[in-house]
Amino acid sequence: MTKKMLNGKTVAVLLACAILQQPAPLRATGNAEALEKIAASSKSGRAVEYLDRLVNGIGARHAGTAADYAACEWALAQFENIGLRNVHAELCAFQPSFAPSDTGETRNKPVRNVVADIIGVELPDEYVIIGAHLDSTGPGRGAEDNGSGVAAVMEAARLIMKSGAKPRRTIRFILFAGEEAMLLGSRSYVMDHGDILPKISAMFNMDEGGRNPVSGIKVAASMKGPFSALEGRIASMKPGFDFTLHLVDSLSQGARVECGGTGTGKSGSSPAQPEEASNPGGPAVESPSPIQAQPGGMTLEIRKCFGTSDHAAFLEAGIPAFMFLQKGPEPYHGHSGNDNFDVVIPEVLQHAAAAMAVTALTVSDMDCMVDRRNVGTISGEFEGCGIGK
Repeated sequence: MTKKMLNGKTVAVLLACAILQQPAPLRATGNAEALEKIAASSKSGRAVEYLDRLVNGIGARHAGTAADYAACEWALAQFENIGLRNVHAELCAFQPSFAPSDTGETRNKPVRNVVADIIGVELPDEYVIIGAHLDSTGPGRGAEDNGSGVAAVMEAARLIMKSGAKPRRTIRFILFAGEEAMLLGSRSYVMDHGDILPKISAMFNMDEGGRNPVSGIKVAASMKGPFSALEGRIASMKPGFDFTLHLVDSLSQGARVECGGTGTGKSGSSPAQPEEASNPGGPAVESPSPIQAQPGGMTLEIRKCFGTSDHAAFLEAGIPAFMFLQKGPEPYHGHSGNDNFDVVIPEVLQHAAAAMAVTALTVSDMDCMVDRRNVGTISGEFEGCGIGK
């Protein structure tokens, strides 16, 4: 908890949120001008440049391969250049331990999440997380799935920094490892950061954001009022690109996780390099390999799990987590040989980045953390995946 002195009005608001547990109202902040600047950037920016460097410069990024590791290093450098704070890579507790990728690449590199922050000026120990997965799968270069999401996250970070915004809470940007290898990065993050889970207001995930426009998010009815201003802000950014709040009984509605047999893994605060894969010739299914951890590391029996996308891990931990929806006529090219740079539509990608930036700043500036009463329970079997409420 920060030792920074808070004024009387702030203390009153925090007490109201804590005692009454009311849905978080939007707060009138000094970031109105910054939000206008970000919205104006929905038409042009640098999102497609980030995509080009990732997809054409590095290529496919199958979890645990040399290209995947190079993409992580590249992402760290980009966040540093943007001017973010606390830029670092976190070795994932869960590591891939399966046969060579479907393109024959050797999986001999550890998978890592890339993390960076814009520090909140008033509540730096509370977080809004903006995420996308860095890895890809299939014979293509992973442009739509999910180079577009990575590029949108980077551009969202750049737009917020360029706007001069001063978010109330910390905005944390995470590029997750191994989503295509069964949510390795997001599951690891949730499991290893139990100390901050109660302080995460919301998580927003972008998966496949470069073909059809971002069109909305699913929210529980108790969130509609607080999120209505966000709906209007994004809907007004670009003619023809609508944005709608879709009401659901719980945020977990539609999210699903499937689990099979079990593997073993260890979690520790400072794990070392994972052991080599030991599944020669086997199917591409995840069985997290043992990781050498510092003394006190916890040995787990881990079920082999996969889910809708990285937001599923946060939902199962009881955190309000949202997937940006897209709507339009363009077909999906992910996981195929067609998933290359030219399938992504630049204006759609730039709009997605601006929508993410507006979302992050708007939710960061809410008076209270996002209401957790209607997060719900993931469909399927997440129990034993190393995550839990």
